[in-house]
Amino acid sequence: MANLWDQIKDRLSTSLSSEAYQNWIARSELETVRDDRLIVRVPDETTRQWITQEYSTHIRTVLEELQAPVRQVEFSLGSVNMLARQDPIGNSTASGQSSH
Repeated sequence: MANLWDQIKDRLSTSLSSEAYQNWIARSELETVRDDRLIVRVPDETTRQWITQEYSTHIRTVLEELQAPVRQVEFSLGSVNMLARQDPIGNSTASGQSSH
């Protein structure tokens, strides 16, 4: 069974435009579910702000549809494994530190 965030992403992929989903949601992954908090890792502050501003209502609706026992969704900054694996040069950002 897919983790809770993957289930949410799956539902969002059908309700958002393909472009919006790929630009903002696809680049995120579950960090952990702790107590009644879902913590999702995103690659940067811009993504965190945009998801919070534009998609919080969508996410809350999906949580209710799934009857998930989550009261709060938090977004943390860090390396998203999917992105690190796709790096064609082999530069991994797994340490969570930015080279900027």
